[in-house]
Amino acid sequence: MRDVKKIERKLCLTNSAAAKICSIANKKGKDKNKIFAAKQMLVYYLGDILVILRKDSYTPDDILLLILKTSMCLNAIRYLFQATLEKDCMNYLNDEEKQVIARFRTLRSITTAHPFDTSRGAPSDFGRHGTEWFVDIHPFCKMDTFMAGGSCGFCDDEAYDDTKKPDFVMMVCSETNDFPHRRAVYIYDNVINPLEITLGLLKRGLRGRLK
Repeated sequence: MRDVKKIERKLCLTNSAAAKICSIANKKGKDKNKIFAAKQMLVYYLGDILVILRKDSYTPDDILLLILKTSMCLNAIRYLFQATLEKDCMNYLNDEEKQVIARFRTLRSITTAHPFDTSRGAPSDFGRHGTEWFVDIHPFCKMDTFMAGGSCGFCDDEAYDDTKKPDFVMMVCSETNDFPHRRAVYIYDNVINPLEITLGLLKRGLRGRLK
């Protein structure tokens, strides 16, 4: 994981951003309360995410909660972007950022949404077209390194690299392997970074600094 203090500064809806959302909401008539609800949910769940990130160690329940709450935050951000700025935030992401978010959505899909029917995500992502199914997720441990290269090892398209140990290992089954095999999950790269990207974009938009 990265420095949590740095993440805290990014995963924060500033007072000025919140005030701008409220100011716009008050002019939106029937959509006003929906905008307020999205803003409040975003504030609450950003706080919940930071509570988990401040922990000394993470459990499987922690990573599943992070994925679930990050997904809800992303939905709120996209709605607020459209409702307050009347723009689609996806139009302001570069290709690399879109790929980061697509990978998160596939991770969310395969772990918490529909683990036996995952079909969304970029062509390079795991679980594409419903070909992989979720079995379990656990913190990375020494046993995972012993499985590298075997039938139960890390998937060929993201082979284990001991220079960057994953935070969690997701066990999946597939059409082409008779044994559960492993996929690396990084809390920052795969879960928190998509949230930083989109929340930062919303805050820039509210300041009138979109490019």
